[in-house]
Amino acid sequence: MQLFHHHDTPLPPRIDFFESVLAKVKDGQSVTEGTSTFFSQMNSISTMLEQVSSSAPPPKPAGAGKDAALRDDGSRAPPPDPRGEEDRRPARLVLLDELGGGTEPAAGGALGQALLERLAAAPGTRVVCTTHSDRIRSFPLRPPSSGFSCASVRAREAGDGRPSFRLGYGTVGESYALGAAERCRPPLPREVLARAAELAGEEHGEGGDADVLAGMTETRAR
Repeated sequence: MQLFHHHDTPLPPRIDFFESVLAKVKDGQSVTEGTSTFFSQMNSISTMLEQVSSSAPPPKPAGAGKDAALRDDGSRAPPPDPRGEEDRRPARLVLLDELGGGTEPAAGGALGQALLERLAAAPGTRVVCTTHSDRIRSFPLRPPSSGFSCASVRAREAGDGRPSFRLGYGTVGESYALGAAERCRPPLPREVLARAAELAGEEHGEGGDADVLAGMTETRAR
């Protein structure tokens, strides 16, 4: 929608104007360059951080300083910013796809949250990201307020996990990985899907993968 707006394509909703759009939305891994999915993502986000950190704050609207009001001593005072204190219009839009993916989930989620916090602190910057990371998905819901809000793509009412492409604001959605796997063509073997569902249930219980890895690490340390 933002790109349509930049090209003067009429759209019905209200759209903020961004002076620049920074996006990381594809897998940039390369065997020849020795670049993994995760490393490529970090390279791109590092470049974005450099750009938003070095950019000057958004300029005030044209006309600021004109039609100044008179002070008591007769001198002219510049008028207040017509946007007001609460209307801080973002000048940059940052789009991140699958933030925190491509590496070990806990570390990827922690790094993803730290990057979001840094990007959000940059003046005039609005960030939109998609993720499957539990830490990043729950980030807007944990106190203190992070300045972020969450939304999820609602599934269709048929219950098959297919997306409706309608956003549910204030909710954290499911990934529906097993549902997507069931729709493969040619279909995956039923016993594979059943085993995956069984393993997914074990993951959330005692003795899951995290416990196993912790035990192995402790044993090797001895």
